[in-house]
Amino acid sequence: MLTLGCLRGDPAWYGARSDRRSLPAGVRGRTRPLPSQSDGDATASSIYKRGEVFWASINLGDGRRRVSTRCTDRKAALAVLRRLEREQAGAVQPAAAAYSVEAALGELVAHGLTELSAGSRDYYERKTGPLNRILGTLDVSAITRDRVQSYIEQRLAEQVKPHTVHKELVTLRKTLALAVERGMLPQVPPFPKFRARYVARERHLTHEEFAALLTKLPAKRRPHLWVACYTGARASELRGLTWADIDLAKGVVRLRGQKTARSDRRVPLHPALRAQLEHVPAKVRVGTVLEPWGKSLRDLALYCTKAGIDPVTWNDCRRTFASWMKEAGVDSAAVARLLGHATSALVDRVYGHLSDDALRRAIATLPSAGL
Repeated sequence: MLTLGCLRGDPAWYGARSDRRSLPAGVRGRTRPLPSQSDGDATASSIYKRGEVFWASINLGDGRRRVSTRCTDRKAALAVLRRLEREQAGAVQPAAAAYSVEAALGELVAHGLTELSAGSRDYYERKTGPLNRILGTLDVSAITRDRVQSYIEQRLAEQVKPHTVHKELVTLRKTLALAVERGMLPQVPPFPKFRARYVARERHLTHEEFAALLTKLPAKRRPHLWVACYTGARASELRGLTWADIDLAKGVVRLRGQKTARSDRRVPLHPALRAQLEHVPAKVRVGTVLEPWGKSLRDLALYCTKAGIDPVTWNDCRRTFASWMKEAGVDSAAVARLLGHATSALVDRVYGHLSDDALRRAIATLPSAGL
């Protein structure tokens, strides 16, 4: 299925090694000479659609070439074309990188994140994907302010959220700083100013929505919603939860999170959740608590539609856990502890959303004397 933006698996993007050598640095693709043009500007570049994918027609110095942009979105394809034109105008010649961005990113993942938690290491590793795709073949010394600006423009044209692009730039800066430490780069180049204001989601389930969604979920999927909304577990913690982590006698569950130092925590079992877990026959309480659920976000959205409510994600269920407690007047520090956060700041800013009814109840506590 094709999606907006640039494709990762477009077969037309891959070509023979000899073909790729004629492309500007950082671009891989199959090139095909175009017939000579007898009229118009023979050096002009353009894009055109071939099936669902946009291709660029560009003069690369030794004749015109057609290069797949791997993009199904016109704006994204134009961003690729502009980058190709800038590189060609600067006479960028593909040469073997002495220390490529791809190698530097690999060094970051392998040796530069040892002081971080496993969750944080995984976070940085995931951010290296787009950086490798766009900048991987370049030498680290070729990363300039303009090159970074070009990267920002291409990612935004691919309809990536600004906050995601900002995280990728943080990863790139960290990678270049490590290259400086290793003596592979004299200094980290200046980055263009790029502000991405984080807008936290506010979606969480009300008690009524929770009940409505439960009725639409198949029986084998209902435990996912119960555990997610009544423990505040992250998606990765839900997948890793085992029966050995649950002590029904003591009424506590251990969530073995790895994102922060406080992620590995124990959460008391709510009586309602405890009752649900006790209904599971003792002989099958082995291995993971929740059955594997492929494409769970897609399915969860479909069940939400059937229930007549707006879609939710597993992180929205985590937000539901925090919001219900905040609405009940639980202190933010206690909520943060249960969520595995070091401080309550994130609870107040992201998770501790109050419903309209809760806000009305808060207003109702104001004194009415003399009115």
